Amino acid sequence: MYLSEKLKCIWHGGDYNPDQWLDYPEIIEKDIELMKKSGCNVMSVGIFAWSKLEPQEGVFTFEWLDDIINKLYENGIYTILATPSGAMPIWLAEKYPEVKRMAEDGIRNRFGNRHNNCYSSTVCRQKVKTINKKLAERYANHPGVLMWHISNEYNVEDCHCALCRENFKKWLKDKYKTIDNLNNKWWNGFWSHRYEDFSQIEPPGSHGESSSNPLKLEWHRFKNDMLCSFVNDEVEAVKSINPNLPVTTNYMRFFEVDYKKLSDSIDVISWDNYPTWHASENEFDSAVETAMFHSLFNSMKKDKPFMMMESSPSATNWQDVSRLRRPGMHLLSSMQAVAYGSDTVQYFQWRKSRGQSEQFHGAVVGHDNSEDTRVFKDVSKVGEELKKISEIIGSHTENEVAILFDYENVWSLNIAQAYRNKDVNKGFNDVLLKNYGALWQLNIGCDFVFEGDDFSKYKVIIAPMLFMLKSNVKEQIEEYVKNGGIFITTFITGVVDEYALSFFDDECYPLRKILGVKAEETDSLYDGQYNSVKMFGGTYKTEKYCELAYSEGAETIGEYCEDFYKSMPAVTVNNYGKGRAYYVGADFMIDGYMKLYSEIIGSAISKDKVIDSPDNVNITYRYSDDGCYMFIMNFNNEPKQIKLPFEYDILSGELDKDTVAPYGCVILKKNNNMRT
Repeated sequence: MYLSEKLKCIWHGGDYNPDQWLDYPEIIEKDIELMKKSGCNVMSVGIFAWSKLEPQEGVFTFEWLDDIINKLYENGIYTILATPSGAMPIWLAEKYPEVKRMAEDGIRNRFGNRHNNCYSSTVCRQKVKTINKKLAERYANHPGVLMWHISNEYNVEDCHCALCRENFKKWLKDKYKTIDNLNNKWWNGFWSHRYEDFSQIEPPGSHGESSSNPLKLEWHRFKNDMLCSFVNDEVEAVKSINPNLPVTTNYMRFFEVDYKKLSDSIDVISWDNYPTWHASENEFDSAVETAMFHSLFNSMKKDKPFMMMESSPSATNWQDVSRLRRPGMHLLSSMQAVAYGSDTVQYFQWRKSRGQSEQFHGAVVGHDNSEDTRVFKDVSKVGEELKKISEIIGSHTENEVAILFDYENVWSLNIAQAYRNKDVNKGFNDVLLKNYGALWQLNIGCDFVFEGDDFSKYKVIIAPMLFMLKSNVKEQIEEYVKNGGIFITTFITGVVDEYALSFFDDECYPLRKILGVKAEETDSLYDGQYNSVKMFGGTYKTEKYCELAYSEGAETIGEYCEDFYKSMPAVTVNNYGKGRAYYVGADFMIDGYMKLYSEIIGSAISKDKVIDSPDNVNITYRYSDDGCYMFIMNFNNEPKQIKLPFEYDILSGELDKDTVAPYGCVILKKNNNMRT
């Protein structure tokens, strides 16, 4: 499926802010000239432009935007048109104070920054709806407009105004129905915290209740629901004019927003990709983390390609250290997005701002206003290469392995007082990256699955640290394994239910029947402390977590080497129905996870999809009806040799290629699919 029938190629472009340059008409003309030279064909326009579009309440000045969109289209450049709600104009904040968020001390924020509005404010929602509908009436049927870019980088936001507090109480009442039910689900007998009425409940905060895990979890859920509701209002306004024009909003690499839930409101997934390339001697960590988020977002709408909405062609200005991209890295980073399912390569930003907080953020065109720069040449090279692989659009990824993921599980881990409180999300992020990284280095393609997805599409499902186990997810796992699936889970799994209550009595250890083990205790290690596990003829180091489990019929395939639990099971397998369930009780280093998955998964998936490669060389695939595209990406700063089954590199046109350049990418094509 294509992103749009209007433009059937890989989209190349970025955030364009002509509203900052309206006093420099010669700059607008030069921008269009340079866009064409660099092979850019799509620009995101209007982000944060509300004060130019509506400088006074009810006074709309769209003529400049007419001119920009028309000029771009006349020159073969299309527009992704943004709604401007990411930063409200000062007249809105001054005339209607309720649109500004309130801190927990009851003081309203002053006007400033961006994403500065209250999601509960009916005035704010109405004003956003008005500007959105005005834009839609004018541009929703313009031939040069490809889709809507709804706001920008939404996040959950804390607001303690009266509207938000009342909405939270109503939200809780709608969910729990009775106060007794809420008290029981929250275990409010603890510390004498039983409520008598929903009206008594206040959001968590440092001046009130800050220790109730259920309260903090539900407050986060509420904020996420308010965000989704706000997005729905935005989408409804623009879709009211042309329901066929697709919408997107750009996601980010964090877990605070339930992006899977937000995806119900939009048509196309997009995200903003800012790796920390060159932060260490090799690019393994950055390459794995970036690939993981590509896979995560690609999995949210598997029937459509995703979009890399933002990336930097050079350095950022907000990371701890702003390193320049080494020669070749910009092209490789761009191709990595395409390899994992993106049909776009886009940047923040097209032209550097002369002032304000992002004036030093990397851009295609710098302050020297020149095309004779390394960065502009790198971007132009990407434009040339994307044209060569235009046939790849509409193709898709196909994987036999998936990771089970739940945003609410991450929130519940972060809130819990247990294990390693010093680590963000109790170290979940690192464990997830190690699991995904082992698959990445083994060239085992991986999707993500979510609650309610079809598990049967995958031969193997991995569930790292599934601390919160919802009842319907437990049933899905049971059915999946019973019908022949291979399920792998780790320490700190199946501890609490969806209300953050611990499982109790007969329900304790809810996966014990499937796993054939009972995990009773978790030993959390200090930094610098380790254990090791003997398995598959070798010994592998472990860190952070060692769980003490007892077999209830499972076969032990790895046991601890040290401490008082020496010789106890660390890795087990249990036959259940037609399938198998593996329990991994220790947090391995990356080599341990690689050994596990090479033994467990390597024999379960299609052999011709797994090809050995040197360290930090990754291989992945995209499929179409008439071809298979194999991406070989070298994240080393030296060339690597690799024996490959295909002959023709569609980037270089070379035959029998067996060497991949430093920070290089080879794309090989086979006309008949490798599907088994």
